[in-house]
Amino acid sequence: TIDPYDNVIRASLLIALDSLTVGRLEKVVELTFPSLKETVNHNDGSVEAGLGIGRILAYILTGIRKDTSSLKFCEKVFRQLQKCSENTTLHALSRESGFGILFLYACRIGSLGLVGSSFVAKLNSMSKNEVDLIPMGYLMSFVRGLQTAIQSETVAKHKTNVEEAERKIGLNIEIIPSNNPVTVGQKKKSPRACSYVLRNGFFQQHWYNCYTCGLVVDKGCCALCALTCHRGHEVAYSRYSSFFCDCGAEMGSAVEQNRVVCQCITPLMAEEADELFEEERSKNYLSPKNSCCTSLDNCNPPKGPQFEKIPLFIDIAGSFRDEALSAIEKIKNEALITPWVGTFLDILKEQSHDEEVYQGEIYTTPSQCSLDSISAGLANRRGKELELKRLEDINLVPICAARAGSFNVKMSVETTTDRLKRAMLNRHGIVRKVAVADSRGRLLVAEPCSLIFCSLLPAVNTRFIKDSLANLIGRAQMSVISSYAMSFNIVGMEICRANERHIVIWGATEACVVILKQDWNGVDQIINLEFEVDPHDCESDYLVCCSWIPSSQTQVSVTCGTFVKTYDIATVEKDGAISSILSYSIAYEALIKDVAWISFPYNLSPKKLVSMKRTLILFLLMDTGRIHNVRVNLDNRGEINGCGCIYIASSSSSVDIPTGGIRPYEGVATTKAGSSTKSLGDGSSLCYLPRLKILLYKCVSSCVIALMFNDAGSVIGSFELLPNRIESEILGTGSDTHSIVGPFNHWTEIGIMQDDYFRLVCVGKSSRTNQPKMLCIDINLKGVHVKELSWSGGSVDLGLSLSSSFEAIVPFSAPILSDGTSFTECLYLCAITSNGAILIYGECPRMLKKNMTSSKKSHSEKVQTTSSAKPSIALTIYEDLLNISEIDELKFSGDGIGSDSETIKSKLSTKNSVYLMSPSRDGFALAVWVEKSPIEVSKLKNGTELSSPKIPTGSGEGILGEQLVVVAFRLLVGSTTNDCVPSKVYVQGRPVDLTPDTKRWYDLPLTLEEVVMAVRNGYVSISFGPTFEAGNNPLIDAVEVYAVEKQKLIQFIPTRLQKDLSLELRDISAKHSSSTRILVSAIRILSDLFQILKTSLDINTPEGRSLKQLVRKMTLMKDRSIRTSVVDLLKLVENDGGIRQKFLDEGTVIGLSEALSVWKEQSCVEQNLGLQLQ
Repeated sequence: TIDPYDNVIRASLLIALDSLTVGRLEKVVELTFPSLKETVNHNDGSVEAGLGIGRILAYILTGIRKDTSSLKFCEKVFRQLQKCSENTTLHALSRESGFGILFLYACRIGSLGLVGSSFVAKLNSMSKNEVDLIPMGYLMSFVRGLQTAIQSETVAKHKTNVEEAERKIGLNIEIIPSNNPVTVGQKKKSPRACSYVLRNGFFQQHWYNCYTCGLVVDKGCCALCALTCHRGHEVAYSRYSSFFCDCGAEMGSAVEQNRVVCQCITPLMAEEADELFEEERSKNYLSPKNSCCTSLDNCNPPKGPQFEKIPLFIDIAGSFRDEALSAIEKIKNEALITPWVGTFLDILKEQSHDEEVYQGEIYTTPSQCSLDSISAGLANRRGKELELKRLEDINLVPICAARAGSFNVKMSVETTTDRLKRAMLNRHGIVRKVAVADSRGRLLVAEPCSLIFCSLLPAVNTRFIKDSLANLIGRAQMSVISSYAMSFNIVGMEICRANERHIVIWGATEACVVILKQDWNGVDQIINLEFEVDPHDCESDYLVCCSWIPSSQTQVSVTCGTFVKTYDIATVEKDGAISSILSYSIAYEALIKDVAWISFPYNLSPKKLVSMKRTLILFLLMDTGRIHNVRVNLDNRGEINGCGCIYIASSSSSVDIPTGGIRPYEGVATTKAGSSTKSLGDGSSLCYLPRLKILLYKCVSSCVIALMFNDAGSVIGSFELLPNRIESEILGTGSDTHSIVGPFNHWTEIGIMQDDYFRLVCVGKSSRTNQPKMLCIDINLKGVHVKELSWSGGSVDLGLSLSSSFEAIVPFSAPILSDGTSFTECLYLCAITSNGAILIYGECPRMLKKNMTSSKKSHSEKVQTTSSAKPSIALTIYEDLLNISEIDELKFSGDGIGSDSETIKSKLSTKNSVYLMSPSRDGFALAVWVEKSPIEVSKLKNGTELSSPKIPTGSGEGILGEQLVVVAFRLLVGSTTNDCVPSKVYVQGRPVDLTPDTKRWYDLPLTLEEVVMAVRNGYVSISFGPTFEAGNNPLIDAVEVYAVEKQKLIQFIPTRLQKDLSLELRDISAKHSSSTRILVSAIRILSDLFQILKTSLDINTPEGRSLKQLVRKMTLMKDRSIRTSVVDLLKLVENDGGIRQKFLDEGTVIGLSEALSVWKEQSCVEQNLGLQLQ
């Protein structure tokens, strides 16, 4: 009763529908194609079922007759398939399958060229932000695959027959020499027998020790025996040297020696050996088969289905070869008649305008669409009464903690002067800020008269820790790598976001700017800021804070009770001290409580920054609650211009504070619309939030008011952000049942969260105990949600008490392998308490979100459900690595073990019997990195040459730090003495248990996630815990360091560093990822098109000039895949290598010149500083 053609059409419409059930598809198959029912996959759901129907339609095409009715049938199916292909919301597999079948039917009826022209016409009608190149990408890949399939049809069949014949007679048992059984990037046959059988005697090969069987020191086994005979044993890599396999050689005495008998003397089946080494390759992230992981910015699109590798399409190509060849010729003619090349060159020209450019180690993002919309929407809050609500889904949970005493952040009180200064800070309510972090997650902590350099990323590497909250870490696990002595007790620090090597540091009566070393592991220079205060006048002469001038990396301000002084460190004298260039003094009886520098207009791009006049305003909060605003003169570089002293009188300009819709104090009525005031009482704090573009103003006992400005710097409105008291009913579950009250301090901008809310964190105090409490605040134009950010992991070993306080709140982010296939940027919050404990909160990684639905489980319980004891890393990974232990460019550093890298390296070398002992019983940390400097390739062991393009051909030199990434270690302990073996070693924060009273080597390879974290940090951290004997200091006999070429990992490494630590990065990167995706897709389509057409492009034509313009733009594009794609395209359009290189060089030089001309106007760092820009 059902026409079979209608069923075929119905099946074609069902190809790409994800919502179909397997049962419904089976019904269609049963009615239409009973003999092919088994092609539907019953287990993989609707997508696989849809692909099964697609295969059915494709097989119909192979046997269809060449008559009129059959062609009409094909045309009918073709039209329906065209409709399906227009749906852009389908699953990627479904859409790919739909396009494949569409192109096959188009081939059969001679319409493939028309399909391409329709795609091009649609592209021409799309707007810049709607460009969809996926259909054209699939079409180009299909045509090239079809060409390959037709050309290789006979060869493929012949090869299949030969291999089958060889398999039957056993000829394919060729064994690869075991010195390199599995080579990255090459497909070779796996060894099937022990290397002792293959080559009797010694020969160069990789070999392994088995500590379970006693094959140690100079005895060991080959790779195949390690994976087969000694599977599940304690096996570790030994080295690459002349060796024969003792497992095979001593098979006869194996039982007597109480070890396993060699199972590889008799060759394994080829399939068994292949499966064994294929499993190893699957665990090796250096293997090409594991290249599916992508970074935040590795957003290259799929090249389309590899049709030439699918036997289905080879069969179809052979069934109507003439029609397929005709279709290819038609698409060539259509591409020439309709200017396909010009269309894609236009797309390249448009999309390259939005692509991000490289600006050093930090990548900035010019667009902040989501943030701007929130900031603009806050204007609608003016005059509206605050409706404070509870924040339900906070999505920031305790991750890990360092126990109390890990850092000594309390101010010294050893002398009378120290005690007076501390009392003065408490009396004036000055909040300490004892830590800063850069965009790479490196942390700088202030201890009494010293700076501590450490890292936060190893601390959050908790994937393989079952209960990270119960297992508190110590100082060594915080990767403390060095320290630097200061001349005064540190009260606060502020990092310069324009140059993260510049830190301004201040005490109670002194301040300086510290220039850090480029690797953030020490101090390069100290510049003292000269000013005078009376140490005996504690009521007026005290230092309030220091601040960086917005958009400047050289100008800084010092605020004291009665004046503000500005400095320019570019004018530093030889003695390392500078005087102020401009100062502002209070000329009446009042004291400065806080200041804020704001630059107007907001969000200027680098190009506009140099062409548009900026306005800089200094806002001063007085103890009377008044806010003075002083406009500062700027020169044409945007720097403060002027000298001398400016006096601020009581009659000077002050800000009118709009109070309409605001309830200033608890228990009073809301102020009427249009009301304003000069003060709400005694001044408490002033804090500018640059990304929300609001100035937070608070007086004692008053609410927190957010002031909004226009581009000229005038106040245009305000709204109430927080009341002075937040009741426990709104806060939700907290550690006590009482409310949280002001003053609120440590204001920290986090970023955009879900539902377009912007998140802030601040610190208040309990109304009952005065204990500090952290608050999490989400704000947008709709309202304000708040919740206490409590610690659920217990506080016994953290020393959290009623007298403890928060000394710093530092946000940072880390790249996390979210679902096994891609990295995501997760945000973390580090809180440092006055007793030296560190609390780290973090987002729930995407891989754990399915476990976060139940609020009854603690975070540690949820992590336990997904954590495993050990990472799965290939045993043979060392065979693909370079041993760089002895090269000069390898550097070590560690707190308490000396700053001389060569001395540390000598103690850890295998070439002597010297050892490295921990300075503390609790353990210590090592930082390991490769210094950026030229190196001769011959210096690397095993004669392995680097393939990085940074090495000029024939020179044998390159920038080693740019080429190599440290990915593994080997650790020797117990050789000097068994009494000092560490109980644990922490590799980039991941704990590894050691065996007591045993001399042995340990393999310590890094996981892919740990490698990416280490690249972000700039070094790999290895920490050593206490010994098994509590009274001994840990002792390390030797460490070997292994690295890999960075090029092999480049696809995994996120190139975008999160500069402002905002979750909006995800929204922003989506826009730029789209631009990059379109660029690379268009370049690849052009490359395929030129290969199909077999034509070249005259680089002197308008099309050639467009390509040259792209070369100029892509010179500084951060995504290296764009440049690689352009170079590949140039190889197709210009055969002459000399002309091609000249073309590239000219475009590169022009692009660099244009960028430098812009950057030169932006930066004005004086030569005598000798500082490198970030």
